[in-house]
Amino acid sequence: MLGLNDGAMMHINIGDKEYTFDRIEIAGRLRDKLFHGAQFNESDLNAQSKHVFELMECQPDLIADALRDDCELEFSRWANGVSNGLEPLV
Repeated sequence: MLGLNDGAMMHINIGDKEYTFDRIEIAGRLRDKLFHGAQFNESDLNAQSKHVFELMECQPDLIADALRDDCELEFSRWANGVSNGLEPLV
């Protein structure tokens, strides 16, 4: 629905570390824990995403800002009638 044709992959370099991950996958895993009132732990991530836990601890705003931008763009599309989430008018 977000119209991310190339997926939601993020590539971030901080110092000498490179982080590559799907921000929608990370957000979904985090959401599942938060909405069920459980603490989010590194063990909640799959093997390919475990390195992102460190990024979430030290700079969570990087992921949150990217997700906010995705949502704002989709809200704008929806308001203009071009969202992928809208059903075609009959």
